[in-house]
Amino acid sequence: MQQVSTVIESALRSYPSYRVAVTGHSLGGGVSELLAMLLAKAHPEWAVHAYSFAPAAVLSRVLAVHPATRSLIDSYVYNDDLVPRLSLGSMELLKATVTHVLQQSNNNTQRVFQYVAGGNALGEYLTKKIEDRLQCKAAVDVSQLQSQSPPPETLDNPTFLLPGGRVFYLAAVTSPVPTVTTTALPETAPSRNLLPAAGSPPPYMMREVPNDFFCELAVTADMFVDHLPHRYEAALLHAAAALRDPAEERAAAVLRKLWAGHSVDSEVELTDLPPPSEQ
Repeated sequence: MQQVSTVIESALRSYPSYRVAVTGHSLGGGVSELLAMLLAKAHPEWAVHAYSFAPAAVLSRVLAVHPATRSLIDSYVYNDDLVPRLSLGSMELLKATVTHVLQQSNNNTQRVFQYVAGGNALGEYLTKKIEDRLQCKAAVDVSQLQSQSPPPETLDNPTFLLPGGRVFYLAAVTSPVPTVTTTALPETAPSRNLLPAAGSPPPYMMREVPNDFFCELAVTADMFVDHLPHRYEAALLHAAAALRDPAEERAAAVLRKLWAGHSVDSEVELTDLPPPSEQ
C-alpha cells in the first residue's frame, strides 16, 4: 500500500489535474473496490474512483450501500454472472432451496421424472400417467421458495457480501424492438465486430439496480460464461454506442418501457417516446 501510494503521489505531482482511477475484473474488481476505499481514506485530497467489472463480492451490505462508497465505486455486472453474487450467505440460500426441492421426491426415479417432465416436455397425457404410476407430481412446488429469500435486515449479516457503490446491471434483451443502426463507432474501432450488425435490435440494456439485487445466485446455464470478459466487452461497447447514436438512444427508451412491463407496439413511432433521461 505504501509503495503504491508513493508511485501515485509522484505521478500526481507531475500531473496535478489527473484523477486516480482503479479498475479490475473478477477478483481484480473486488480488489479495486477495496484499494479505492483504502486510498480515499489515506489520501482524501486525491480524486479517487473505482470501476469494477464482474467484481468478486467483498463488501458487507453496510459498506456496499454507504453514501461514501456510492460516490467512490461504480460496479458493473452482466446478466447471470455468478461471481458478484457469490458469498456464504447466497450459498446458504441455495442450499436451502435445493434441500426444499429434493424433499419433494423420495427416490432418484422420481427426481429424474421431475427433471425430464419440466416444462410439460412429455405432454399432459403421458405426464399424468407417470405421475399416477410413481405417485409423484411432475411440477416441483415452489410456493414456499419465496419465503426463503432473506428479509432486508438479514442482509446486514456479514455472511452476505455484495458488489459495492453504484451497481449497473447489463442484461441481454430478448423482447422484440424496432431495428436500429450501429454507427457510433468508427470502422477501425477495436472489437467493433462485437457489435450487432446494422439494422439489428440493441441486444443489451443497462440500468442501475440496488446492491441487494445480487444477494442470491442466479442458477442458469449461463451463470459461468456470463463472467467472461468478452461478454462484458460486447455489452459495454453496445451501451456506449447507444449513448452516441440518437437512433439507438431512442430505441433504448423502448427497451426501458418493455423492461418496466409496459406494452409497446412494434410499430411505435420512436419520436413519440420520451428521451431516455425521463425514463
